Amino acid sequence: MTASPPHSALPRRDLPRRSPPRSALPRSAPTADRRHAGPIRRPLAALLLAGLAAFTAPAGADADPHNRRHTPLAQITPANVGRLTLAWRFATGARRGHEGAPLVAGDTLYLVTPWPNRVIALDLASQRPRWTVTPEQDMSAPARMCCDTVNRGLAFAPAEPAPDRRRAPGRAAASATPATAGTLVLATADASLIALDAATGRQRWRVQLDDPARGASSSGAPRIFGNTVIAGIAGGEYGLRGHLDAYDLATGALRWRGWSTGPDADLLIDPERSLTWRDGALRPVGPDSSLASWPGDAWKLGGGTTWGAFAYDAQRNLVIYGSGNPGSWNPRQRPGDNRWTDALWARDLATGRVRWVFQLTPHDEWDYDGVNEALLFDGPAPARRPLLAHFDRNGFAYVLDRASGELLRADRYDPAANWARRIDLRSGRPEVDPAKSPQAGVDDEPVRDICPAAIGAKNQAPAAYSATRGLFYVPTVRLCMDMETFAADYAAGQPWIGASYTLKRAPAVAAAAERGSADAPAAAAAAAAADAATDATPARAAPGALLAWDALAGRARWTHEEALPLWGGALSTGSGLVFYGTLDARLKALDARSGKLLWTSPPLPSGVVGNVTSWEWRGRQYIGVLVGIGGLAADPDGIGKLAGVAPAPPADGELLVFALPVRR
Repeated sequence: MTASPPHSALPRRDLPRRSPPRSALPRSAPTADRRHAGPIRRPLAALLLAGLAAFTAPAGADADPHNRRHTPLAQITPANVGRLTLAWRFATGARRGHEGAPLVAGDTLYLVTPWPNRVIALDLASQRPRWTVTPEQDMSAPARMCCDTVNRGLAFAPAEPAPDRRRAPGRAAASATPATAGTLVLATADASLIALDAATGRQRWRVQLDDPARGASSSGAPRIFGNTVIAGIAGGEYGLRGHLDAYDLATGALRWRGWSTGPDADLLIDPERSLTWRDGALRPVGPDSSLASWPGDAWKLGGGTTWGAFAYDAQRNLVIYGSGNPGSWNPRQRPGDNRWTDALWARDLATGRVRWVFQLTPHDEWDYDGVNEALLFDGPAPARRPLLAHFDRNGFAYVLDRASGELLRADRYDPAANWARRIDLRSGRPEVDPAKSPQAGVDDEPVRDICPAAIGAKNQAPAAYSATRGLFYVPTVRLCMDMETFAADYAAGQPWIGASYTLKRAPAVAAAAERGSADAPAAAAAAAAADAATDATPARAAPGALLAWDALAGRARWTHEEALPLWGGALSTGSGLVFYGTLDARLKALDARSGKLLWTSPPLPSGVVGNVTSWEWRGRQYIGVLVGIGGLAADPDGIGKLAGVAPAPPADGELLVFALPVRR
């Protein structure tokens, strides 16, 4: 690992001076190597001391343990959002997909780039780096990352309060030291987990999550809950067996590891006390619940990786998350339900013991995963039942009791979803349409017009939730696929897929289908309408949409369509706005109540796959987003060709920060 000194000594290659020429943003805005031209200035020495002393819980929507991505900040309103302007910008020095979002603590903003996972601490007053760190890594790691060299963010923990030390009269007070600044944690492309001193960037500890030679990588953001670091891994397309890990924040010691597949002891499952939803009730999972659902030792290559987002219910001390697809994609190579891949889990944070587990897509034939975030919310008064909402890649929105794991709703939020006719609420299982089942077909013959596509009706880009309005704001993808399976042999460290797919536009399905419960005739009608539409030359759905979803009613309240799939996270605000970015390089703000478009930014330097975030600093609210695309989102022959609208081309990544103009 290499640490860099303050900005003045940084080599130019670390911080490019200019953004790509296609951006229409004002060039007068300060870049990373220019001082902020705004009205607020403080001496750098004072800022450094303030930054060390003023660390609190981090600001930014991705720091919320409930995954709601809502900020109470309300300075930017529907009435004035049209006046938003670029406040400052910072070039990250990296290309490819910039997913995730920065964190703000005190006077410092922290961000991590895609490969090589450079960590940068920015002084908010000057927008200059206080330090940068580039971790030492296995240089072959990027070649083993399935879908781009992304990194979805950092975790931050403030320092423990310092003891009250009385000083003798006339003796100077001790100044802030680097140890008071808190801890940053990142997961790297080569599946390392690293803790850094937030004041200096010095490494505190480093552990290896899994073996990159076997295909392990890490793209997800770790989380810190109390004094425990939670981290997962990626690599399901390499036959990697998934697990979730808990580490001691101070030392990096492993506290527990819960596997996704295999024996009960490995999963930390108690066959009699760990529960699942079955036959209309919560029931014990029973002995060998995973082993019995795989042929032979296939569970050892079973997938179920854990690269998504993690939530935390502090009252019940539960960490809640999803596991990914089984390996390989070819379902005929792994008969059975393949438990517990494609599942939602609730584990005790202290022990890792499974409180409950619910499988979303048993025997996943379509690569739907289950890693999308769980958003924790409470039901209506007076009961205030503890709930979670999960918008799965399979096109259904699930509502569960997060304390018990009871399934309450499963509604089709993608109106074109046709792989399953419905989710049976009694069993929790999908009623699969054989015509859309690769399992029911044969190898080397495509199954056509499966909706949604493998990338999902919603990919990893997180939704937002406003408790005031009771609505979830969901960035969606409306694409379908033709899928073809083939026999695949496993070789350690090599991709193990066993299927391929071709993307296509989703059919336009009557909006009324969005209002039906999964058990209502409207849901079946939606599937039939989708099938009928694909037989003709139908109107096609917009490839992307932001959806305002009422999870308790199981229906969309409004839909705002986009010309390209939405690949970045949404943000709701206390003033009634919803922000999100687009692949064609815009940042947008909608009215949270009506879905009316209120503001669109000038063209950005590149498309957005990052999560919009917000913070307040010195009395001013800021909206920040990382720009820079890669992978499937940047493929000119892929999504853009389907949509007829090209995504913005890849470019050097930047953090763009917007605010209302300062009144003079």
